[in-house]
Amino acid sequence: MTLSDQEVQRLQFGLKKNVKKNEGEIINAGTEDSPKFYQIVYRQDSITQAMAVVPVDSKGLNPNYQETTIVVAGTQMPFENSKEFGNQPYFWKKNRDIVDSSERAFFASGAFGIFPGMLTPQSDDIDMFYQITEEKIKSHNGIISNMSGHSQAGPGVAYTASKYGLKQNRTIKVTNFMDFAAKKAVDTGGISKEQVAYLNKNATIYRDSRGDVVFLDGNSGYVPYGQTMRFEVLEGEDGHSPRTPVMKGNKLDVDYYYKRNLFATGMTEKQVRKIAEYKAKTYKVNVVIANYGLEDDKQNPEYYVSEYLKEYGDFAPEPSKQDLIAINRKRIDELHASLKTSSGDKKLV
Repeated sequence: MTLSDQEVQRLQFGLKKNVKKNEGEIINAGTEDSPKFYQIVYRQDSITQAMAVVPVDSKGLNPNYQETTIVVAGTQMPFENSKEFGNQPYFWKKNRDIVDSSERAFFASGAFGIFPGMLTPQSDDIDMFYQITEEKIKSHNGIISNMSGHSQAGPGVAYTASKYGLKQNRTIKVTNFMDFAAKKAVDTGGISKEQVAYLNKNATIYRDSRGDVVFLDGNSGYVPYGQTMRFEVLEGEDGHSPRTPVMKGNKLDVDYYYKRNLFATGMTEKQVRKIAEYKAKTYKVNVVIANYGLEDDKQNPEYYVSEYLKEYGDFAPEPSKQDLIAINRKRIDELHASLKTSSGDKKLV
């Protein structure tokens, strides 16, 4: 068994706060309405910030070591430790960690594309974190089922998961967000061809449409391994945050994006064409360059269909009649459950 991508995403949400907690503590990575509890098995709050957890029940008991999950945070940013100013020793330690973390991203990208770059030096930390976690769960016959990395940690997680997945001849599910300098890691041999083949079967990478931050890696944030799930972001949204993609299970919540006329990987041709018509119809022409015909294509739905296929991938197959029946039944069940809850479990007349 493995956690879903959505469950892993929620572990990324509070990661930088939870790495400060003690091993053995129970955290809720679900919601108030639908809590999901985990016990911290191991955590690290240094240049690399990472946490290993196991699912537990609502009382914090019965840990499931078969679903041990490692999540690793992205590059530490300047001033993100400002709230810790009152704790001077920790504040200055994190200042040093932030500098070192940013430096690693700089080297991994090859000075933002000027030089060949490399697999992020953070990979050594992630590899060691994996080994220590494995040792801690050994007496419980545990296995590391899931790994997740954000930004710079993405290639490091991809490297570590594929290394041990191949070595142990088993699947380690990878759920990454906005991998930074991934192409550099592959091009320079940091992640081998054999590892890429493994990741193509076992990794999913979530990327925003703008390539926020990752455009600095010299390759526009391109990730040459795994299955890419791309989602459209609007002005004002932080495309580089693991909080931003709206997910459902092991994929993007296509219905959410469709209802808002936004593109996302996994849409059918009908969905894409309907959104394309909306985009063409509502496109605001730039009058400065309109006379030169430079924006005529953006008033044509086919322009957006072509962009979708290029940036988001192939169309998803249209649902069969059986699929539609199943979807309708599920919606009816959800409606009944909602009505039952709102009525306080009383019989509706």
